[in-house]
Amino acid sequence: MSIARSRNVDAYLFGVNALDPRSILAGGGADGVAQTGNTINRGDLVQDALSASVMIPMTVNVSGSDTAAVVIDVEDSDDGSAWANFGTAPASVSFAVDGDHLVQHPLNLAGARQYIRVNATFTMSAGATDTAEVAIVLVQSGFPELPVTVDTSGDSF
Repeated sequence: MSIARSRNVDAYLFGVNALDPRSILAGGGADGVAQTGNTINRGDLVQDALSASVMIPMTVNVSGSDTAAVVIDVEDSDDGSAWANFGTAPASVSFAVDGDHLVQHPLNLAGARQYIRVNATFTMSAGATDTAEVAIVLVQSGFPELPVTVDTSGDSF
């Protein structure tokens, strides 16, 4: 790997907001209910990205033996209105400890249609006391053409 690649990883990644931040309250209206992700138009962005990472930052507050769980699934579409499951079976992760967590799930975008979205179901095991603050970011990479990189080693950001 060249020095330019190691100093400018941002040139090889493209992140998008896949699900707006939200609060999940145990027993509340969003608990255990599928949250529909934002529509991502790959044609406007980087349609040729061949891979991605679904990243879900979560702050979980659970007590005792309670748990918080997230199940994600990905859909794709030709027109942004008729959706179908894309990729492998849904991914599931469960947490039994308080704190900040980052769920990361690899996604192969080869064969994905123009529009994609990441949906998630957040489930809290207890009622009315446990909470989670969540969002989803989709980081895409694996472009068929390498980007132009600029040596910014002398710049201050």
